[in-house]
Amino acid sequence: MLKELEKSLADVLSVENVNLFFTEESKFGDIYTNVSMLEAKKRLISPQELAFDFVQKINMSDLFSKIFSKVEIAGPGFINFTFSNNLLSNELKQNNILSIKDNFKNESEYNNKTVLVEYTDPN
Repeated sequence: MLKELEKSLADVLSVENVNLFFTEESKFGDIYTNVSMLEAKKRLISPQELAFDFVQKINMSDLFSKIFSKVEIAGPGFINFTFSNNLLSNELKQNNILSIKDNFKNESEYNNKTVLVEYTDPN
């Protein structure tokens, strides 16, 4: 899904390449890109100014308005994206994530076996 988003964003923004990365903190959305900082060097303009233009183009796109609930500029020109709840629930349904547990119930190799699930939180 990320590769398709990168290609679609590159088309909408009229740039050669867009790289998307997962954020480490949820306050920065779900994914981000530094495309405005990279393109600003080529165009000799401010990364924040270019990010503002890019966010406007993204927000005007019908496709991206369905995918993202929020698109915002952060710091020196990063663009942060938050996926919409509709997109996330549709992905879960399409990929049958919610029915995986049912598949394990039906596998005879797991009958009468104990499974240990460990959750650690070192901090």
